[in-house]
Amino acid sequence: MRIRLIDELDRDSEASVQTLAERVGVTAYNASQQLAVLRGAGIVARRRRGREVLYRIADPTARALYDHVAAGLASQLRELDRQFGSDQDG
Repeated sequence: MRIRLIDELDRDSEASVQTLAERVGVTAYNASQQLAVLRGAGIVARRRRGREVLYRIADPTARALYDHVAAGLASQLRELDRQFGSDQDG
């Protein structure tokens, strides 16, 4: 879920907990808990706008790390698809 939250923040410069929760498909409480962990690690930062809390990626190196992890996962998924796709054909 944390990777998915970072992915959403990578798409937008800032987003509210509610918006992130809806996009990821979890409750606002769960999103908030995971964002707190990411905030504690220095990966995301937050600011208040009235009653709303907005999150953004705080550390530019987190973007690079996310890109690396996402590329690795995509590669693994392609490999699994290739393996299982071949099994289904034969």
